[in-house]
Amino acid sequence: MPTTRTTTSTHVPMTATTGALTTTTAPATKSTTKKRLATTTILDEFQQLKQIQDAHDLQQEEEQHQNIVQLVQQQFWEHLELSNQ
Repeated sequence: MPTTRTTTSTHVPMTATTGALTTTTAPATKSTTKKRLATTTILDEFQQLKQIQDAHDLQQEEEQHQNIVQLVQQQFWEHLELSNQ
């Protein structure tokens, strides 16, 4: 059974319900807006860096795959030449 806790801020009452899907918080002040914006900016930058890293990792995997394919092809042709001698 969820428990409810109510506190009062200088703006509006703030209610948090543990075990519930939603919470009600005080409206944003200039300070909290700046903090939320900074957090959002950091998260956006992190996601962009993660996408860049994932793309880089994928490119490296593709290059390794191509190197393996070329090596196998080279060994195949060398083996074919030796068997034809």
